[in-house]
Amino acid sequence: MRSPRELVAWGRPAGLVAAAVGLIDGIWMIARRHPADCPDGHVFGPNETDFNCYVHPMAHQGVAVVAFAVLFAVLVLLAASAVDLLAQSADDVKPTASTP
Repeated sequence: MRSPRELVAWGRPAGLVAAAVGLIDGIWMIARRHPADCPDGHVFGPNETDFNCYVHPMAHQGVAVVAFAVLFAVLVLLAASAVDLLAQSADDVKPTASTP
């Protein structure tokens, strides 16, 4: 069986990669936009060159994905640190002689 430190050694990077993928996906969802009809009465600025209106239909979900990705990364780091600390403290415990 693998030691807890070996599990942390591959689990921490795997969890952080998964969180990074979620972060990139969430940012991509926020950034995507689609042309839409401008609402009545929409006024463009005097220096406008692009007279299109855009909507970001997945922005709310993207923000949620980014938030979950950041929280997942924090959870991975805290859990890995806790397991590493517990493994270190278990290694530091000296076995005592038991009496028959």
